[in-house]
Amino acid sequence: MSNCIHNKRKSRCKECLGKSICHHLKEKYRCKYCNTNYYCKHNRVKNYCKECNGSSLCEHKRERCRCKDCGGSQICIHKKDKAKCIDCGGSQICSHLKEKNSCKLCKTQKYTFSSEIIENVILPIPKYYQSIYNTTSYKNP
Repeated sequence: MSNCIHNKRKSRCKECLGKSICHHLKEKYRCKYCNTNYYCKHNRVKNYCKECNGSSLCEHKRERCRCKDCGGSQICIHKKDKAKCIDCGGSQICSHLKEKNSCKLCKTQKYTFSSEIIENVILPIPKYYQSIYNTTSYKNP
């Protein structure tokens, strides 16, 4: 993989018209006009079009991996999104037991970090980790 003068991958650079860029200035595989196999007659990605019964949709007309009724691969045993489940210790849950993208404490700590402020905070541990560590709370380092 070599980079162009714009410090982008040569084949994907729009300014240089790399091999992966079509004359509509889109990546060839995403262009609605150049790659007609990727899109249906409704101008949607074929796999996700409800009218065309896309292959990535379940019988409930939802994305198969995220359907709670079908037990999709992205749904945990608590019928929640795996990444956002507090009890499972999801990857999108911060140490304050909130979603990382909406936790005000995490955002303020990024900009004004002070060990004195968070030194003596005791936080509860999600149920999933309680059985592993045999405790219900921990002291934030």
